[in-house]
Amino acid sequence: MATIKPAVTAVNDDAVRITWTPVTESDTCEAYTGASHYDDRSIQVTGTFGGSTTALHGSNDGSNFSALSDAFGVSIGLSSAGIKQVMEYTYSFKPVPSGGTGQSLTMTVLAKKRR
Repeated sequence: MATIKPAVTAVNDDAVRITWTPVTESDTCEAYTGASHYDDRSIQVTGTFGGSTTALHGSNDGSNFSALSDAFGVSIGLSSAGIKQVMEYTYSFKPVPSGGTGQSLTMTVLAKKRR
């Protein structure tokens, strides 16, 4: 069981790409806490799902995490490749995969500053 740390890449002066990879069913993802000034976010999940679902959880205190919602107010849960907009603005966030076997996923959040 490994803890997957977020890898951060600057896209431009206004945006960053945060990636956790590879994530298997026995791994956990470390929270990204540098996004408090990025208020527009989306998550993309790709790879082999093996029956798993990936949620995105956020926290304002850095230790109590709750599920975040998409543009329709539904908790984000991707069980196949896709992208969802994230509605809540939080201090930190992390992908949370659950279920499945044989998964190998890449979770990528794009976060940008509002102009």
